[in-house]
Amino acid sequence: MNGVPKHLQQFYSKLAQLPVTAPPKPWRKVMHAVGGLTDVAFDDSSDLLVILSSSGRGLFNCLTGERIDRDDGDAPHYTSRLLVDGIGQLKGKRLRTAGLHGGGLPVSSGGSEWWGLNSETLVWPTVSIFLTPPGQWFWGAIHGKPTDITKVAEDSELRASGFSPTGNSFVVATSSDVAIFSRVDA
Repeated sequence: MNGVPKHLQQFYSKLAQLPVTAPPKPWRKVMHAVGGLTDVAFDDSSDLLVILSSSGRGLFNCLTGERIDRDDGDAPHYTSRLLVDGIGQLKGKRLRTAGLHGGGLPVSSGGSEWWGLNSETLVWPTVSIFLTPPGQWFWGAIHGKPTDITKVAEDSELRASGFSPTGNSFVVATSSDVAIFSRVDA
């Protein structure tokens, strides 16, 4: 592992060997193919997600995993400063985007349980996304702490990953699909 500090090589090697698996309870995963995906945007107070692609916008309810609206317009309806116009239930709202054009999503769920997401490039150009449960720390293993890490995704065309504002869902968006993870107990 060229370029990795000696004290992290064993940890990174173990992470690289982890298979991509289903998330632990209480999470479930729903996949949607979205060709030409560029950016995603969560509503600032819910689990509604706008996905921008080369063929328009889609609106998803991340708690159910369902697509609930679609706009096949030619323009992606970008506004300045990484904002996009909402559609459907979010029409009239401007949402902050994350993806190919910049921006970012929260990497922890917040609330009473702090689930965490880490994105690491262990073997370039592939980015791996790891989920860590409450009370544990991604880097804990190198400090002798228990760490139960799940590799939930891996792709060389990652656009964005992160939690919704409610912490009840998170997404991993690539250039060709979106994985929506939601709490079964939410």
